[in-house]
Amino acid sequence: MANQEGILKNIKLLYVEDEEEVVEQMSFLLKKRLGKLRIAKNGKEGFEMFMDERPDIILSDLKMPIMDGITMAREIRRYSKTPIIITTAFSDKDIILKAID
Repeated sequence: MANQEGILKNIKLLYVEDEEEVVEQMSFLLKKRLGKLRIAKNGKEGFEMFMDERPDIILSDLKMPIMDGITMAREIRRYSKTPIIITTAFSDKDIILKAID
C-alpha cells in the first residue's frame, strides 16, 4: 500500500468542475493522495490549464458553463492522449455514450 501511495504522489491531476461544493469535497480527498492538483471551473479554463501544465490525468465534469467536458476533451485530444475521466450527475444514456466516444 505504501508503494502505491508513493506512485500517486508523482501524479499531476487537473480537476475540472463548476460546482463549488463538489470541488471542495473532491479536492479535500484528492489533495491527500496526489502530488499536484490543479482545479479549473469550466472547460475553457480547464483546456487553458491543460496547455500550460500538461497534467498526467484529467478528471472533468460533463456539464459546465462556457465549455462542457466533451468539448474540452475534444480540444485536448488534438494535442495529447492524456487520460480523461468524465463524471456526471446525469443519467441520459445518449450523453454518456457521447462522452465515451
